[in-house]
Amino acid sequence: MALMNSVGALNQKVDAVADINPTKLAWNLKVEIVRLYEFPSKWNPREIYNMELVLQDEMGDCIHCSIPNSNMAVFRTLIREHELYTIKNFIVQVVRQSVRITSHKYKLSFYTKTSVSLLSSGSFLFNPFQFVS
Repeated sequence: MALMNSVGALNQKVDAVADINPTKLAWNLKVEIVRLYEFPSKWNPREIYNMELVLQDEMGDCIHCSIPNSNMAVFRTLIREHELYTIKNFIVQVVRQSVRITSHKYKLSFYTKTSVSLLSSGSFLFNPFQFVS
């Protein structure tokens, strides 16, 4: 995992969360972490099983993201809720849970080659809620 220079990250094309699918490998996202929470292990409640994130892009589209325990130590110190990041090199998977965290068909998973860069928040609209009837 590498922490990229935020200046270099701004010079590249940014993809929309709504466009994410497993057919492409090189995604470049500019997202805010709307929600970050940890799941305890069902075998030992004092241990964290994984971290879950809800990411939102500038258009207001959200996607669920998981960080497995094996990679959590690296990302736990790099990411914070309500901060703006560029994210690259992640795995796109079909959501298989009956209860969805977001309405997106896919979810993201971080792994050792995922790169995360903190950006200065500026004109990014924070709108974490998508109410439905």
